[in-house]
Amino acid sequence: MLNNIIMILSITISSIYLAMKAKEKGWINGAILGLTYYLIIILLGVLIIRPITLDMVTWAKLFVAGLIGSIGGMIGINLI
Repeated sequence: MLNNIIMILSITISSIYLAMKAKEKGWINGAILGLTYYLIIILLGVLIIRPITLDMVTWAKLFVAGLIGSIGGMIGINLI
């Protein structure tokens, strides 16, 4: 649970910051950041801990990462 909260907070904060710097297309920049963040987490998990399992939880977290990044990007654009 704590892992998911940290993931959501870090994606939100970083996508807000990215959108404020980009000044346009915040939702797409945030979504790309969220998806990239989670794909890096998956890659690190494969390299360090275990082989990858592409189950519904993994796909759901990837979707949530993109969605949260998108929302954070929209917030960041509107804070300018």
